[in-house]
Amino acid sequence: MPLECKLRKIPKSSFSVKDLDSPMKFGRYMKSIFPQVKGYGESHWVVGCYVDLDYDKILKKISEEEMISAIMEHLNKVPPRRKFERRPTSSLYGKLELLSYKLKKAEDKPFIELLLITDDSKNENFWGEGISYVGRQKSRRRTRKTQDILA
Repeated sequence: MPLECKLRKIPKSSFSVKDLDSPMKFGRYMKSIFPQVKGYGESHWVVGCYVDLDYDKILKKISEEEMISAIMEHLNKVPPRRKFERRPTSSLYGKLELLSYKLKKAEDKPFIELLLITDDSKNENFWGEGISYVGRQKSRRRTRKTQDILA
């Protein structure tokens, strides 16, 4: 059962003043290295975001793990198809998996801090881009033409 929640909009930099005119997005690509994520930098990237949710009321009804899985189900839900839309749509944020979470409160407002794994390196809903780490490069053979010139 998906749990209705919203990702908090954040500015490009945490040091910038929150202007009403400045653009806001729903998360930020993390620049740190995450060795526990299989395929990090090649096919998977980590995004940090916040979910505004009054979890105290929800935790009275269900467990913490059930709440987090319901949030993930809601975030991965594919939006309904628009009229006359031909191709099937994917979820807004790519395919998300949970890396870690923390239940927090600031100024008596509860929220959840999430680190999510996505398969989309350049999603328009998040600030920045996922870093691509190039592994060992394949050895390149010299062409016959270059070998003749060098000889």
